[in-house]
Amino acid sequence: MLASSPASILNQTAPDLGIPFRFNPNESGSNEQIAWFGRDFEGYVGLWRGPSQRSLAKAPVVRLDTEGQYALVAATVPDYVVIGISQDGFERRRAALVNAGFDVASSPGVIWTALEPFDDPNAYRHKLYNEGRKHRGLEPIWRQAQSRAASGRATASSGLRSAATAQSHATIAAAIISTAPNR
Repeated sequence: MLASSPASILNQTAPDLGIPFRFNPNESGSNEQIAWFGRDFEGYVGLWRGPSQRSLAKAPVVRLDTEGQYALVAATVPDYVVIGISQDGFERRRAALVNAGFDVASSPGVIWTALEPFDDPNAYRHKLYNEGRKHRGLEPIWRQAQSRAASGRATASSGLRSAATAQSHATIAAAIISTAPNR
């Protein structure tokens, strides 16, 4: 079952075992870098502004899963809508979004490649966590945050999505298409 909010997911997870991590929306943290807009069957989704506070128009879509891990899933919202669908469904959904006036990547591979230049939200959160440990006089924990993030990207880039996620994306796409002005 999905937690009731991104904060509740983060409040039950920690980068290292045995040390509780509490999310505080009033403190500087990775969660301040995300403009949450919804959830799908794999977690909460939002726009990753990152530490540079990129504009929402240029922010990639990030997912916070039920384990408290972030994954960049698409460079744009229209790309997010079409990525969880089979290749046949991808083409049909892409055509509908393009006809409605949206810019959509030409293939799933192009969507995954477009994520490469973005900073990793897990690595950023891990950096903040270690800064907090240093501030409290504790040694930093240099866990394999980057290799874990890389494996998350590899899993995501395989293009494998559950039927539930594909259905969620199809529902979002239908809502966007039905309300989008034609260009």
